[in-house]
Amino acid sequence: MLVTTAVFGTYTLTGNHLSPQKAFTVLSTFLTLQFPLSNLPFLLVGFFQANVSVRRIEEFLEDEGIGTQFIEYRHDQNLDDAILIEKGNFYWDKFENPDSQSQMILKDTNISIKKGSFIAIIGSIGSGKSSLLNAVTGEMRYNTQVALRVVINGSLAVLPEKPWILNKKVKENIIFDEEFDPLRYKEALKYSCLEKDLEILSNGDQTEIGEKGINLSGVQKARVTLARAIYSNRGIYFIDDTLSAVDVHVGTYIVQE
Repeated sequence: MLVTTAVFGTYTLTGNHLSPQKAFTVLSTFLTLQFPLSNLPFLLVGFFQANVSVRRIEEFLEDEGIGTQFIEYRHDQNLDDAILIEKGNFYWDKFENPDSQSQMILKDTNISIKKGSFIAIIGSIGSGKSSLLNAVTGEMRYNTQVALRVVINGSLAVLPEKPWILNKKVKENIIFDEEFDPLRYKEALKYSCLEKDLEILSNGDQTEIGEKGINLSGVQKARVTLARAIYSNRGIYFIDDTLSAVDVHVGTYIVQE
């Protein structure tokens, strides 16, 4: 309306005669332009978002990678250590001098954890608790100038701080890619305290969860992830603050059992 009024007003005030033929032709042109012009802002927003995404993908593809060549995966029954770190210097982001100690998140880290140990890493926020777990699993960069050694003696299961849920049934989330074992499955439900939750769900463990199914609470997601780890029957478990999402009595039961 404003554009039409401005165009016709300017055309008339400049001494031109506005005939019906010209008026209807201009209105027809405006109607034709209305749809593409109304979508122009969305087109610009989409272009800038796509540009940012392309740059991120390009940066990811051109990255040389972190690599896990420094990790020794072993299944040595004669070795007493389950986790061993020697001369560990780890950092997250790239910087100009990769050998600078000031940029290291974990400096001169030496850890020896024996088989059968139950270790709790305690510290304030940002002190490097999650970084230590990520370093052991090869998710951090390391100082290549130091003779680093990391040994994982046994099969490993990692429970991240943010639960990872598949858009599938509860049972499929727990079993994952393992073969179904009724006894092991029952124990996984018991020790992750999921039995009562399955009674509440409409179809029990056949209930579909995720984006297209029922959305679980953060506590339930954490315990589904825990049940998956228990069912995997690994020798070593890394738990990154998963128990903080559950109630106190549930967390106590899980730790004790």
